Amino acid sequence: MKTSIAANFVLLLITTPCFADGLADNQDDKVRRVPGLGIELTEADRQDFTQQLATLQGAIDELAKKNDPRVNELLPDVQIFS
Repeated sequence: MKTSIAANFVLLLITTPCFADGLADNQDDKVRRVPGLGIELTEADRQDFTQQLATLQGAIDELAKKNDPRVNELLPDVQIFS
């Protein structure tokens, strides 16, 4: 019984600092962005990606029109990229 109480006390002491940062969690200027900001794209790259995304979306829309049960089952795994 004493071992169990001692073990619980030690566990409590070890885990107490892990809870949070306290008041610092609530200050907007001190909260780090998760995930971090991405890279800056050139306008040409942005247009290229937008065009490729439109092509992908068109192919996904064509798949969605099919009445294949396997396609319908796996389609959400592809739609996440559009």
